[in-house]
Amino acid sequence: MPILGVEKLIYGAEDVKLAVKFHRDWGLNCISNDERGASFDLIDGTKVEIYSADNNTLPPPKINWAPWGASTLREAVWGVDTQESLDQFVNKLSAQREVTVDAAGVAHTIDDFGYAIGLAVSNKRSVKIPKPQINNVGYYNRFDKPSPGVFRVQAQPYSFSHIVYWVNRDPRKFIKFYLDFLGFKVTDQISDGSTFLQADGCTDHHNLFIQYSQDGYEGFQHISYEFKDFDAVMMLGLGMEAEGWKTNVGPLRHNIGSSLSWYIWNPAGGVAEALTDQDQLSDKWKARVVNTDKPEFYGHAWVARKEHIGISPAQWTDD
Repeated sequence: MPILGVEKLIYGAEDVKLAVKFHRDWGLNCISNDERGASFDLIDGTKVEIYSADNNTLPPPKINWAPWGASTLREAVWGVDTQESLDQFVNKLSAQREVTVDAAGVAHTIDDFGYAIGLAVSNKRSVKIPKPQINNVGYYNRFDKPSPGVFRVQAQPYSFSHIVYWVNRDPRKFIKFYLDFLGFKVTDQISDGSTFLQADGCTDHHNLFIQYSQDGYEGFQHISYEFKDFDAVMMLGLGMEAEGWKTNVGPLRHNIGSSLSWYIWNPAGGVAEALTDQDQLSDKWKARVVNTDKPEFYGHAWVARKEHIGISPAQWTDD
């Protein structure tokens, strides 16, 4: 009964108008926007919904993070392959904790960290793009035509990649919920217990990262979106900065998961990551334990801006 990834994010924002502008600038398709809130589509049909932080129909906020007030993610809904699978999840979870199913058939519960999650039959669409034609030394695949990257277009996210939560205790004590009840598996682990988890219906390096916060933070940290390619990430980041949004860190290349990423502070809560070229894992992959204290661990293979050297994703700076 596979989970196919993040299906929908539901935010409570202190400034809904500002949060709506951010997501428009991020390239999402706004399908509704009124006094109740706003809804957006990604290219694959997954969704973002934004409501006022004082909307008492939302799950309560769970956030203890210095830069943020009430604006945060209120619920992450995971997409399930079939109704039969969803029913099996509900039966399994109901034996151990409270589960409610709303009129739309979405199941709601709380994970072992206290974060609200949902499960719904996925409406995700399969998305195919033309195979990249990239010219590398000795491997020339494009003749007699320019690269698509020379054309300046509005970058759009195709799908969600992963979600990240802070926890202020050893994550290894609490990931059992995702392993035992939702079928996730560990793909990599940091020596402090921070854990990368992959949903069983995906091949992405991770769909969920539970990160230990040495500063005692807890709550939603960031959501990652997958973009078409390097040029799309660069155009998105530069375009966001041109609109006045603040970069957290990036562009950069990770050395766990390998993605090219650019992180922008999100007024709806936390950070939004634009990502491409992430690792895909088969059943042959063996999870690693990475000791970040060892000299050979450098975090990022490269960071484009020297002022970002040593700055981690979601690390707050006052500059």
